[in-house]
Amino acid sequence: VTVDASVVPGRYLARCVTRAGVSNALILTVDRVPVAAEGAYPETAPAAAFPVSISGLISGTEQKRLWFQGKAGQKVVAEVEARRIGSKLDPVVEIRSQAGAPLAIQWQQSELSGDARTAVVLPADGIYYAEVHDLQFQSPGGSPWRLLVGDLPPRNKRLGIVGGIAL
Repeated sequence: VTVDASVVPGRYLARCVTRAGVSNALILTVDRVPVAAEGAYPETAPAAAFPVSISGLISGTEQKRLWFQGKAGQKVVAEVEARRIGSKLDPVVEIRSQAGAPLAIQWQQSELSGDARTAVVLPADGIYYAEVHDLQFQSPGGSPWRLLVGDLPPRNKRLGIVGGIAL
């Protein structure tokens, strides 16, 4: 979905209306961070510029990764949106070295309505990845998520009020 640049960033309730009826509401996040489908940044083609995000569906024991290039001393923030967009995922977000060494990890945070955000200063030039998975590796099938990576500004749980509903 492409949204006009004049739309104020925030979370919006959206429905699809056809001749057959109206869909259930879906929460859409509108911001200025480019988004790609999961798998768009594999180890062989890591993201080279920030900010960047990927989104998709997750279930069970799946782990979804966004690979990126980093520089020594660079601050990197990884944030997962799941609960704030209606997902049943109990999100955990991690930042790891190319070899899989953990650098930062965080799970549900009340100030993010149950979503997670972590940050690290990278120790060396190289390839890293941010990963999202379910806290108990039991995510219900088809749980939506979005993983944002970069030197992200602080976020709070509410991005705005739309139609009288705090999102």
